[in-house]
Amino acid sequence: YGDACATKQAVWLSESCAMRVQVRDNGHVNLVVPDAAEADPRLAAGAANGNHFIPRWKGGAFPKQAGAACADNGDGSFLCEAAVTRAPVFVLEPTVQAARAELRVGAFDPQVYGVPAGLACATGTCTTGELVAWTPGGGAAYDAASIIGLKQPAHLGGGYAYYRNMEETVAMDGYQFRNAPGFMPLAGWARRDDDAADQIASRDRALRAAAEHETAALLQYLLRHRSTAPFVAKLFIARLVTSNPSTRYVRSVAEAFTYGRYTAAGGTARGSGRYGCMTALVAATLLDPEARSVTVDADPAHGQLREPLVKQVALLRSQGATGGPLGVRQSWQQDAFAVPGVFGFFLPSNSPPGPLGARDLVSPEAEFLGSTQLGTLLDRLYEQTLTGKLEARGYVQGAFTFMADDADVLALLGDLPPGNPDGYPDPALAGRLLEFLDLTLTGGRLSAGSKAAVVRLAGAWAAPYTHNPFACPSGTTLQRDAGCGATVGHYCTLDSDPRQKRNPHGCMRSGAAFVDKASGAPCCTDLAAPAARARAVRDMRVLMTFVPEFHTTNLRRVTADDAPAPPPQLAKGGDGYKAVVAVNLAGGADTFNYVVPDVCSGDLGYAEYQRVRGNVALARADLAPQPIVPGVGARRPAQPCAQFRLAKNLTNVAAMFEGGDAAILASVGNLIAPVTRGQVAKKGTGPKAELPAGLGAHNFQSAMSQTVHPQSKLVGQGVLGRMAEAYAQETGNTARVYSLRRNPRYAKGAGTVFLNVKRQGPTKLQITTDGGAKAAAMHELLAKQSESYFAETYAAGLRTALRQAEMLGPVTDVALQGTRWENTGEVGENFKLISRVMKMRGDGGARMADRDFFAVGLSGYDTHSSRIQPPHTQLLDLALAGFKEEAQLAGDWQDTVVVTTSEFGRTLRTNGKGTDHGRAG
Repeated sequence: YGDACATKQAVWLSESCAMRVQVRDNGHVNLVVPDAAEADPRLAAGAANGNHFIPRWKGGAFPKQAGAACADNGDGSFLCEAAVTRAPVFVLEPTVQAARAELRVGAFDPQVYGVPAGLACATGTCTTGELVAWTPGGGAAYDAASIIGLKQPAHLGGGYAYYRNMEETVAMDGYQFRNAPGFMPLAGWARRDDDAADQIASRDRALRAAAEHETAALLQYLLRHRSTAPFVAKLFIARLVTSNPSTRYVRSVAEAFTYGRYTAAGGTARGSGRYGCMTALVAATLLDPEARSVTVDADPAHGQLREPLVKQVALLRSQGATGGPLGVRQSWQQDAFAVPGVFGFFLPSNSPPGPLGARDLVSPEAEFLGSTQLGTLLDRLYEQTLTGKLEARGYVQGAFTFMADDADVLALLGDLPPGNPDGYPDPALAGRLLEFLDLTLTGGRLSAGSKAAVVRLAGAWAAPYTHNPFACPSGTTLQRDAGCGATVGHYCTLDSDPRQKRNPHGCMRSGAAFVDKASGAPCCTDLAAPAARARAVRDMRVLMTFVPEFHTTNLRRVTADDAPAPPPQLAKGGDGYKAVVAVNLAGGADTFNYVVPDVCSGDLGYAEYQRVRGNVALARADLAPQPIVPGVGARRPAQPCAQFRLAKNLTNVAAMFEGGDAAILASVGNLIAPVTRGQVAKKGTGPKAELPAGLGAHNFQSAMSQTVHPQSKLVGQGVLGRMAEAYAQETGNTARVYSLRRNPRYAKGAGTVFLNVKRQGPTKLQITTDGGAKAAAMHELLAKQSESYFAETYAAGLRTALRQAEMLGPVTDVALQGTRWENTGEVGENFKLISRVMKMRGDGGARMADRDFFAVGLSGYDTHSSRIQPPHTQLLDLALAGFKEEAQLAGDWQDTVVVTTSEFGRTLRTNGKGTDHGRAG
């Protein structure tokens, strides 16, 4: 194996030189080049060389025992001598369909780059037809060197796509996989001491170019994948029109994306006619009947909840706001450069409890309806609309001037008419203002019930004024007198001569006003005062930001049914108090580095752990000093390890384990029914297993681990919500579920209480603290139910926020007694708040409870590029010690369970820098 056999460029070859590969016990393969391993460790056999790839083994079978070409490597893997064979895919002219399905290796256009030697056109001119080919001598026989061209449709650019009529197979001991083409060398080039600088620079340039080509080829493959068009179509529709589009709608938009053209009924064609045309995609999304039909708007399941940022921008633009800047991240938690996860701000599969969840419908934006986030959003809208300023973290985030803070809208609508005899502003003005706000903020979808609440609010904004009721005598007309300055005086004019004024009640000017001659009472009104005008428009606009129609996009038809009454505060049952705290370690925690085998039988133990894990294994110095023994006496499980050690940053958990206060459950993951490894890999001929959807996908597995319902990929009711509901129904006692993070799905369910960790309590809406007519009008908005599933989902969230603020308002005043909260950071703040809520219960507390369920979410556990555990791990260990002490002082520790879970475990072996998604943990 010398220079002529590519020591500096590791690739599969069909020549006779030896090519050795390491086949791991999971079927992954890495290239082994012993001569070059010293210069480049990636070419050596080993679990940590970072050079493995995943081939598609024929039939799913790969070497698992020694044979003629494979030798046992002693670590569960095999070192095999690989043989590469090349063969033609077709020996005779194929059909177009077969060629499209079977050919995988590209070729250059022979008519541009020249026909390879020995080949000639086998199909006439080789410029027309669905299939053209160049074969040896232009004959009917095809070999591996033949080139086949397949005509491409116009939307894919037309012309021909050219392929080599060849496939290469890598074989060893009867096992084989396809040798897929690629641009990048399998392990790069090894550098040697005698390499010149220009050689190194030339290779580096070639590697960069190869990486660019490889990336471009991958992107092209993903773009043209058959699932891309419907995937993009559904997401576009969900963002712009409706969260639950029909299959027909998705197909129509997907076809527009695929063929690059969309023609609406009776309209003109839009788009370039090329695959992936965004013009056609957007046109198909916005011009489809489901996007434009008023009839469809009446469908309770049509439409969507609007995103927070969309609502903010709609308010500013529609009301002619000027100023800024707009602080997106701190105010609305939707900074484009601070997306919380790879799935964006909202999970596409989110199915909230209530009318949507009951029908298996989704609403991604409903994730924002926890009272913490909803309360923050409504407070921002309230603050900005009422004051024109947006406060954030102690400074002015943005200052805005809205049209109609002076008289802009009133000037648009016309001046104020005189007051009516009841002493309220003319209803016609309130109606005209409402018409303007309805059009600009809700698109004319305001329901009769919402209109009534806003109009009644309008009746409270005029400053107190007096009215001088009198009727002009016959032959005269009532007029207004501008002589009152900012107010309006009344007098009569003769119809025969308008210049002649009559004042039958004896009003006379007194300074800048008119008074009655006899009593001295004012004769002028204050209806036209600018301050009252501005207050009128602002207050109506404030209430408009609370109406369900502003937060949704379909019609809201209010029914005669009253809104659900809040659950009663029941007396405690006879079975005592208990609490459950569920902590989600989001990202897939690498639990192999939490619990480490120490003393085990045979070849197992720490040395084996370190050898298999490679560079991600914890060193001895990173382990807790005290060992843990699995089980005691009769409880000792049958397993090969006599003792384990936890990671050093879990010393408090280790102490709890030794004290009988902690347990470790291994091999926990999402499962519908028992399966074999072969069934998971879809190998063999046996019955197919029912597997959870999206194995290895964060969104699906996270939802399933917190709902404990892997049969559905929809994010439905959480396991804590179901437990609380079942307990309350069975016993008649009170069970409450609390969520301390935006998206912990444990707690999803009707009546979930959302707590604001930073505020150490619920989010209390400013509109309720201000009191008065605005708060009363908002409660009136929520008094009745509606047919719209989205409006009811929003209304339920707002009702819950109001009830929770009232019930848990005093929680911030609850004192903590423990002394071990120091240095627990943000994780400790979660457990402090839980401790306060637990202390509020009972006859002397602000709430009644027999069972409490708390959901906490911690992030940062997706460690693809690091073996280091996230900082939250040590903070959690410290916070648990503080929480234990606090619960012991309150007498609750023995009745409280804290459980941590993650969506899946991680791979035992390294990927070179960290670990990848696994199964159980």
